[in-house]
Amino acid sequence: MILRLLIFLTVVPFVLAGSGDTGFSFLKIGAGARASSMGGAASAITTDATSTYWNPGALAGNPDRQLFVAYNQWIAGTRHHFVAARFGSSWAVSFISTGVDGIEQREIPSENPTATFASHDLAFGISYARPLNDQWSAGVTAKWIHERIQSGVSALAMDVGLLYRPALSNRWTAACTVTNFGFSGKLVNERITLPTTFRLGSAYQLLQRTAFGVLVSADVVQPLHDDTLFDLGGEIGYKDAFFARGGYEFGSSSRGLSAGLGAHWNDWIIDYSITFLDQSLGQAHRWSVGFNF
Repeated sequence: MILRLLIFLTVVPFVLAGSGDTGFSFLKIGAGARASSMGGAASAITTDATSTYWNPGALAGNPDRQLFVAYNQWIAGTRHHFVAARFGSSWAVSFISTGVDGIEQREIPSENPTATFASHDLAFGISYARPLNDQWSAGVTAKWIHERIQSGVSALAMDVGLLYRPALSNRWTAACTVTNFGFSGKLVNERITLPTTFRLGSAYQLLQRTAFGVLVSADVVQPLHDDTLFDLGGEIGYKDAFFARGGYEFGSSSRGLSAGLGAHWNDWIIDYSITFLDQSLGQAHRWSVGFNF
């Protein structure tokens, strides 16, 4: 069963990927302040509702119900929202939206635009996960995606993920995911390719039996139509209540260093992250709140 899933994750996205310009770039922004502050090295560490984005297979590791909301002040005035609800360890739903207003349109070089328009993107997902045995769990997210920049285009896509927790160690986890593979329509007679991405991740808990905990994580990220990225992150926690985090995304042309803070109080989870962007783009700030019920 596990071998067949690994073959599926490796082969099927290549068959469905096709060619053409890669669109739906908002799917690559990420979800949640904790993952963002750790450089996006999140496929092996998330068990909350953000697993619907990073690794749906990780949903099977947490029986709690949770409502999760995140806001991202992204580049060039882009507003990015992520909302998810997890219903125990099997089912979850998620919603992603981005929007930019007041984009200027010019017919000829001029100081004054001839018009302005807006860009809006949406993605709705339903996730399901289950344990395969004592060590492996698997999950899938099926989603409908829509992107509109004057004209609109829609797509149907899937994310598939595996999470491995070895029986001999509760400190180490490993993950494998393939995200955003499926079928898309045409935008002005040009077929838009989904940003299909492979991700291999691992995480290790360095300290567990003291007031302080130290977690390190790493993801190797291979977009089907782009260069390889290497995400590295770390988290220091105090009594599972207060957290300081940092990370770096190697190989990215726009993102590099990131950092953040987090707090857990009763059933509430509050996180903040800042990402320092390259090419004079400034910083991106992200806030997220989770509530277990």
